Amino acid sequence: MNDAYLKTFFWIFPSTVGIALILFGVGVFIDSISAFTLALSFTLGSIVSVMLASMNYRSFTKHSDAPEKWVFVTRKNYLVRYAIYGLILSLSYLSESFYFLSVFSGFFMFKSVLLLSIWVHRKDIHNG
Repeated sequence: MNDAYLKTFFWIFPSTVGIALILFGVGVFIDSISAFTLALSFTLGSIVSVMLASMNYRSFTKHSDAPEKWVFVTRKNYLVRYAIYGLILSLSYLSESFYFLSVFSGFFMFKSVLLLSIWVHRKDIHNG
């Protein structure tokens, strides 16, 4: 895995807290929703996203010496990851304690920070 992927794990938590605080601030002004639940739902989605990305990273570093296992590991990781995403989304949809769209948007937090990290990392490489 490259440096940008590893830096994402460092930046994901401050980014999640920052966006959760923004969502909390927005939720304070909207009477029909709970600001705390909105921020908590987003944080849940982000934490699940980080957990699954960590699982992916650990499994690839564990099998880095055996590339013939990568296809199996990749398929297994996708199956487990999407099963967990489906379970969490189903529970958040059926539960009145979480906001479905907030949890769903939290799932994209890791990817967003990863893309930003790759973009910054490329600028660092090109600028020497």
